[in-house]
Amino acid sequence: MAKLSFKLKEGSGFQIPPEGVYDYQITEVSTDTDKEGSPQVVCQLTIVGTESDGMAFKQYYTLNEKRGWLLLKLLDVTGVEYTKVEAEEDGELPELTFDPDDLLYAFFQAELIVNRDEAKKKDYINLRNEQASTLSDEDASEGADEGDEPAAEAAPEPEPEPPAAEEKPKARRRRRPPAQA
Repeated sequence: MAKLSFKLKEGSGFQIPPEGVYDYQITEVSTDTDKEGSPQVVCQLTIVGTESDGMAFKQYYTLNEKRGWLLLKLLDVTGVEYTKVEAEEDGELPELTFDPDDLLYAFFQAELIVNRDEAKKKDYINLRNEQASTLSDEDASEGADEGDEPAAEAAPEPEPEPPAAEEKPKARRRRRPPAQA
């Protein structure tokens, strides 16, 4: 087995934010599988609007029977559209369909809790009490440099046709990437 050696600058590495309630913006989204082979959505969450502004960490949302509700809650609080088809037979799980890229640049608020695994001597970040954020794209870009060029505005969308009597119109929020410092 190969051995790797390197010098680690003191103070470098991941820092865990203090426990508390924060607003988060999802700045990266990817899909992967966990150790058991279950699909998962991996989101990089960046804290915005506080003294911990800019601190980021990855949060893993596994799509399985035990943990799938966490992703469903994230979709609900960020306003991302999804389709849920109930199972036709007893004992089968409902099917959830959504585009993971729709999570990109979405905001939400949650309480950050740090749990320590003494056996592994490792800290884990958990989120709870997720809810919709009061922040918008403009709030996240307040710290942009004055010399930055303003973003081009998108052309207005055409008026949608009135929905059928049984359909509800779906709300859609526009998102843009966070300002680069």
